[in-house]
Amino acid sequence: MQWDIFKDLGALDSSSRFYEEGGFSYPYQEHASIANDKIEALRDNRNAHIKNIIMRNKVSPLNAIIQFSLSGKLKDMVFKQYKVANCGECSEIMLHELNWQYPDMVVEMLETPQHTFNLFNRDQSTPLLEPDKWNADTLVIDAWKKNIYIKGEFIPQYYNTHINSKGQFISILKHKKLISIKTFKTPIKK
Repeated sequence: MQWDIFKDLGALDSSSRFYEEGGFSYPYQEHASIANDKIEALRDNRNAHIKNIIMRNKVSPLNAIIQFSLSGKLKDMVFKQYKVANCGECSEIMLHELNWQYPDMVVEMLETPQHTFNLFNRDQSTPLLEPDKWNADTLVIDAWKKNIYIKGEFIPQYYNTHINSKGQFISILKHKKLISIKTFKTPIKK
């Protein structure tokens, strides 16, 4: 699977990969400072939009986040206004792009304290916390790193690095035009 969105997300200012490929004419520290300022402005703007939705529509913060997410405004803010994104923004954009291109398949976004990435086409009858039981055609999509992992190759190692780290994570699932958000705590291994 090849999507132009990988190239577009990889060309954003905050991408360390782009810097490593010689994409900047100024030192890394200066680039990181500029990118961090832009990320902060992007997130402040996003939060302002969510607060406006709460006040205007008299909805809960969670419903406001969903409404903002479904609006497509983040994609415009990332590509047209700020030209910057970290893994969370990349994964949220991929959530909607994959759902738009493949509306009959389930797309998930998993947000952990360390990283955010997508799952594509995981059978919902399989346990989220047990990647070895996922269907064979489940994909882990890391839009930030421009990588796609298939079950059997890298999923268990990737999953254990990012999810099985004894912490809380958020699962956002999108199928057709429906979206749901769940919060999980990974069990502590004995």
